Formats: sequence, structure tokens, C-alpha cells
Amino acid sequence: MIEIVTRKIIKPQDCVVAICIPVTFEAYTSAQIYPENRDFVPNCFGSWLEYRYHIINSTSKVLPEIEKLGVSVIKDVTISNFADLLTKNAYSIVMLIAHWKDDAIEFADGLENISEIVNIVPPSFEGILDLCICHPTNLAMKLREVRPNCRVRFTNAKSTLTLWLYYFLALFKKLELEEITYPAAHEFINREFKKRLEREIQS
Repeated sequence: MIEIVTRKIIKPQDCVVAICIPVTFEAYTSAQIYPENRDFVPNCFGSWLEYRYHIINSTSKVLPEIEKLGVSVIKDVTISNFADLLTKNAYSIVMLIAHWKDDAIEFADGLENISEIVNIVPPSFEGILDLCICHPTNLAMKLREVRPNCRVRFTNAKSTLTLWLYYFLALFKKLELEEITYPAAHEFINREFKKRLEREIQS
């Protein structure tokens, strides 16, 4: 990329959302039937009804709206799919939505440790890797150390997937409507969400 990505005007078409967690009944069932090297479905949810309530209800509503804005949404992302996204360098922003356990990320085909993930990030990738993962600090720090061309964005703030999805929807709408950089759009949406939360607390 000729222009530094953090200073570049970003549009929804420059972004891809890579979703590793199951977002269909079929993917959920597969994770239940083959629980080896998995944690999210077999250990975090007791039933399909619970999973549908906490995960599917929001993903089925919000992901189509994100796609309508021009964002590419890829479901059931394996570590190989993730590697391809970074190697092709087709997107300035790669947002990874995944489950984290210990020092591993759970892709659609199972848990992968930090060292393996870092190794598949090509040194030539100069985009922003936005980690929507619980407790991603170790991965982010390692990437910043050995892949300096890759800009990593993350937070350790606790939240629900539903809240994150609506946050991202607002973020992508901001990118669509204005000529703005990705960090500036995040900063704006962060402020707006905090203001809304403060109003709800006070009311």
C-alpha cells in the first residue's frame, strides 16, 4: 500500500469481517458433533436455544446490514482462509471475530496457538488487523513485535457480541457517510457510544 493505512480514507468496500464462530445451525451442529480442539460451542453454551439467543439472533440481523454497506463478510473462517485474506492484501481492514482460550484463537476448524497465527501473517501485510476477541493482548503484542507493518487494533473491554456488532455497524455507516480514516471513525463511535451509555445510566 502506497499510503499509510492509518492515514488513509477508508470506505466499507476496503473492509472485510472474518467470522470464525458458528453463525448458522449447521455450523453450530458440526461444532457439537466434532468438539475436538474446540471450546466456544461445546463449553460455553448448553444448548442450541441458548446459542441462538446469545449469538444467532444478533448475527442474523446485523451482518446483512453490514454487508449492505459494502463490507465483505466471510463466515466459517478457517486459519487457511484467514491466511489467504492477509496474503492477497485485498483489504485495508481485516476484522477478526473469534473466540479466545488461553493462548489460542478458535477458527472454524479449531484452536490455533499464537505462534502459528503470527507465522501466517505475511510481513508484507500493511493493513489494519482489528481483533474482536476476548483478551487478545498477547497476540497483539507479538504481532507488533514481529510484524511491524501490520497495524493491530484491539481492546480488552468486556462486552457482548451483540453490542460489538451494533458498534461495528455504526462504524461502517460512519465510513460510508464521511471521508474519514479508520482510527478517527473508531474514536468518534467510541465517544458516541459512551455518551449514550452515560445517558442511559442517568435516566
